[in-house]
Amino acid sequence: MNTRPEQISRNCFRMNYDTDALRGKLLQVARRTMSMPLPSWNWGEGVALLGLYRAWESLGDAEMLSFILGWAGGMAPGDEAVIKVNSTIPAYAAALAAAAARGPDYAAAGPLSGEDYVLYTRRIAEFLCGSHAKLGNGALMHTSQERSQLWVDTLFMAAVFLSYAGCRDKTAGYSGEAVRQFSSHLELLQTESGLCYHGYDDMSKRLIGTQWARGNAWIMAGFPDLAQWLGGSMTEELEQIRARVTRLADGLMKVQDVSGSWHTVLDQPSTYLETSSAAGIAYGLLKSFRLGLLDPSRYGQMAEKALLWLLCQIGEDGTVQRVSAGTPVLINYIVYNEISETRIQLWGQGLAMMALSEWLLALEGSEG
Repeated sequence: MNTRPEQISRNCFRMNYDTDALRGKLLQVARRTMSMPLPSWNWGEGVALLGLYRAWESLGDAEMLSFILGWAGGMAPGDEAVIKVNSTIPAYAAALAAAAARGPDYAAAGPLSGEDYVLYTRRIAEFLCGSHAKLGNGALMHTSQERSQLWVDTLFMAAVFLSYAGCRDKTAGYSGEAVRQFSSHLELLQTESGLCYHGYDDMSKRLIGTQWARGNAWIMAGFPDLAQWLGGSMTEELEQIRARVTRLADGLMKVQDVSGSWHTVLDQPSTYLETSSAAGIAYGLLKSFRLGLLDPSRYGQMAEKALLWLLCQIGEDGTVQRVSAGTPVLINYIVYNEISETRIQLWGQGLAMMALSEWLLALEGSEG
């Protein structure tokens, strides 16, 4: 397995589409996202910003970096702010944008200086590795309200951030913690089908929630980013995670709807088809193809179908449609099906930009 992006050919996924049209669609989604209110330093805003950063990588539009840094400069919490799993991803997106805008010193325009970004992200990583509440197997508790629970969301919201912090600071402890989080979560959440549950309760020693589509998409989308930031280190541990993600991909392939999307509860066809899960899964598959982590000959068609669904759900104004609202761990599939999917959501915009950006990279690589 090769996890060094610079050594991987991009000519491994060739789903033909007009590159200018795809750039236009991506720009459309980005502009719609930048017109939305981003009211708090939280996970939804963080996913949207990460999507804008990925769009900048593909389009090179400096307005996207300026937007991220301008927002972060005005919204970043002070030293007294409580660190939470869901507050890490805005810091991740802002630090990426700052590095891209000003080079290795991580400087940024606005109230935050380059050193502020370095210190703030390091403070988060130290807290997650040390003081944050964990279960007996070392898995981070997702929230302080559910003291005995882990949620699958944590992998995308915090574990990927730790792998980035480890790469940036050359700190093996952060990287090792990121790998431990993936391993400990998947160990408890993955079923024999390969699909994963939304949560696990350590008090009752049982799975909770359902096999929630966006939760499984968080794993697929987070895995190649984890591998990228590890940069070829911890290969044995990463291979074990890759084996579990391969099982997950096999499970997702079996329950993918003919439309190309997935039902919001994967094993319940009576629940609605949902777009953010299709976008997250597509991003994870395409980037995994690019990094040599998954086999495009096996999973390429699944990715193609998901991308076509995604394209059909993007309105003329760049709104990504049929995205479920924020979803805590719920009691059964009936309640999951009651979560609204009729309004624009920041995470739907962000995941869509991530998927479209990775698709554009694949198309441009095949042309080279």
